[in-house]
Amino acid sequence: LLTEHQKSIYEDFVLQDLSLGEIAEERGISRQGVHDLVKRCDRLLTGYEDKLHLLERFWSIREKLEQIDRLIPQEGCACKGAEQISVNRKNDHAEQVSAGSENDSAAQAGSGGKRAYERREASFQEIRQLLDEILKEL
Repeated sequence: LLTEHQKSIYEDFVLQDLSLGEIAEERGISRQGVHDLVKRCDRLLTGYEDKLHLLERFWSIREKLEQIDRLIPQEGCACKGAEQISVNRKNDHAEQVSAGSENDSAAQAGSGGKRAYERREASFQEIRQLLDEILKEL
């Protein structure tokens, strides 16, 4: 998109936050020459962005990836919760067998496991949908 010379000077100005005078002195060109080159690069890059919408797509994809990132830790918690519920259910079942009576906590643990599974499944579906949207933007 830009020549190496343009890219180098533009990066110095934008990314390194060097002044026009500093760049001019370092490169052995006039301050006005640096100014003109930076303005020309701005116009070129703005024109490319207007046609390609790269920044717009980048921010959209980044937002979707952040949403996925927020969903993944929830999955770790849900999985651990489901494993704990499974352990609780086994313990409750063992108590039931030894006591020979029904235990209300086993039923509660079973419904908790189902809720954890449903939350996990809903999160997975949302992640799949976000990934599909990302692929369409690429």
